[in-house]
Amino acid sequence: MKVSFARKGGWTATLNLRRPPAVLDIDALPQEEREEVKRLIRAAFTHQEQTGDTGKRAAGSYTITVDDGNKQETLSVADAEEEKQPAAAALRQWIEARLPRQ
Repeated sequence: MKVSFARKGGWTATLNLRRPPAVLDIDALPQEEREEVKRLIRAAFTHQEQTGDTGKRAAGSYTITVDDGNKQETLSVADAEEEKQPAAAALRQWIEARLPRQ
């Protein structure tokens, strides 16, 4: 399973413009971490907000894409709306804590 993370807009828009999404290979992690991230993924994708207002995303947003080899799912969250999606925020924090610092 691979998890991709990308930021769009916001304060770092010019830095993120050409940067490809960061990718974590979940299968390469220790079993305890794999189980934890799978739990976070299930929670975030189960509780995602269904919204059609893309105008709110202009200020800044992030996407998390999960590819398990059979299917690919993407979760998009506007920074301004993240407090309404605590499961997505928890997943984002988990991913960012494991990304290499640039």
